Formats: sequence, C-alpha cells, structure tokens
Amino acid sequence: MGNIMNKIENDEMSPVNLQMPYITYLNFAEHIVGLLCQVITIVLITILLLIYNFKVDLLKVKTFSRSMIFYLCVHLSCAILGIPHLIYKVFWWRPLENEATTSAYDPYLLFWTGLPELSYMALAPFCVLYLIIDRCLALRLINNQTNKLLFYSAVIIASLIYSSSLGIYIAELPLNLNKVSRCELASCLMLKYRNILQLSAKMVIGTLNVIFCLVFLYLLEKSGKGKNLKNRVVKYTITLEILFNVLPGYSAVIFNVITGTPSSAYIGEFALVFCSMDAAICSAIYLRLFLKQKNTATVCITTQMVVQVPPNTTSQNLGKLNVREKENF
Repeated sequence: MGNIMNKIENDEMSPVNLQMPYITYLNFAEHIVGLLCQVITIVLITILLLIYNFKVDLLKVKTFSRSMIFYLCVHLSCAILGIPHLIYKVFWWRPLENEATTSAYDPYLLFWTGLPELSYMALAPFCVLYLIIDRCLALRLINNQTNKLLFYSAVIIASLIYSSSLGIYIAELPLNLNKVSRCELASCLMLKYRNILQLSAKMVIGTLNVIFCLVFLYLLEKSGKGKNLKNRVVKYTITLEILFNVLPGYSAVIFNVITGTPSSAYIGEFALVFCSMDAAICSAIYLRLFLKQKNTATVCITTQMVVQVPPNTTSQNLGKLNVREKENF
C-alpha cells in the first residue's frame, strides 16, 4: 500500500492526460443509462416498500428480513442522493472538443454533486454481504438470536464506509483546476488518491461476497431449501453482484494500480453505471418475485358424479335412480 501511495504522489506532481477524444460521447451515453437505471430503482423500490407497509396482502411473503429492508433502503437513499449529479451531467452536457481547454461542467459543482454517487459505489457491495450473511445464519441456525445485533452492526459499518468515503474525497480539496478543467467526470477530479482506497474496499468486500456466496450455496444444497422464495432472491442478488460489481471492481483497481491513471479516463465511469444497472435489475426482480400475480386462479377438481334429477321426483323414485346408476357403473 505504501508503494501505491508513493506512486500516486509522484503521478500527482506530473501532468496527466485526463480525457481521451472519444470519451465525451461515451460519457454522455453512460450518464443517460445511469440516470434511467436510478430512476427505475427509485420507482420500483418505492412501490415495493409502500406495498410492504400498507398492502402486505399483495405480497407472497408476510415479512421482509432486516437485511432485505436494509438493502432496499440503502439503495433507495443512495439513488435519490445521486440523481442530482446524473441530471447535471446529462442536461448540461456539451461535446468536449479536442482543442477545448474546459468542459461544460463547473469542476466544483461536479465534485460536490458527485460525492454521494461515488460513495454509493463503495457502499453497495456491503449491502449484498450483509444479505448473504443473514441468509447463511437463517439456514444454519433454527432460532437466529443474532438477527438484531447483526442489523445494528451492519448499520454502523455502512455508516463508517459511507462517511469515510466522503472524507477521503473531501481531502482532495482544493481542486487543481489546471489539471481538471477538461474533466467531465467526478472521478476525474480525484488526483490525490485516484479512487484507489474506495475501489480497494470495494474489491475486498467483493471478495468476501464471493466467499460467502460459496458458503451460502453449500448450506442451501445441504438444507434442500433452494426453492424457498427468499433464498432464490438472494441467489439472483449474488449473481448480479458478481457480474456488475465484483468483476468490474477488480478490473478497475488493477488498471489503476498498474497505469496510475483512473480507468474512467479511457472507458468512462463504467463501475458507477454497472452499480446503477445492478440495483435497477435487482429491484425489478424483487418486485416480480415478491408481488402476487393477479392472473393466478385456483381450480377445484372433483371426482364426484353429477346426476341430473328431474323435478317432482319422489324419494322412492330417487332410490331406484341410484340403484340403476350403480348397475350401469
């Protein structure tokens, strides 16, 4: 870590190329995708939480676990806080020409609105980690007495991750405007630490997610509860976490350490876009799995014989009719 920080300090003293010619259009496309995904996340999670609180009979489950409520609330809060940054990047975007000395964005406005969005990326994997650990304990322990303690611990750890990330980013101030005037991304403004610490934390938590994912699958196979709705939800969440967060996180850290330049300078803030896509897809899956389907119908099948009896039939004639039916049967 000391060698990495020394390299960062040396790179900070030398000029760096913070923008590639094509990146302005790629950034714009990523901004649009990120904005749409976060709007979808906000709408779907809000609907799910409203149904859970006021119309729980519309859901297939009566209660959500604390870890699921934590997961939903964190993603909803972070998506809401990140919306202003994405709106600013989409609606104030202008193509950055090669000869331009400044971008269309104000560096400090880009910086301050981008802090919640960048910290969201660092926090998101921990929500999945808590969800996996909680399900592992539910499969392993009949009476999980640690549920409440685990919840409060998760809240404290999440608060520390988020506040620490904000503190590290604020330590970048004052911005070196001579080097960041062409920046179109908040991560491009971070010259001192280059997101190394946040991406490293993301990578460590992502590794823990993979490890606990294997433990969860083992316990699931052993218990035979693979078809349980809550376990299916966690399996989908883990799969998307690995595809959209763990693998991009590893690649971003490795690229950052080797080159000393943020990967966003070449391929945009793909980690943020994938994080938003992950949350949006998970929200859609949760609403689809938890919500009862309106077209579900209950069909009653009977094996009883139906006999048409003419009107004004006496009990004696009815008895004869029954005898004949038995003979024919």
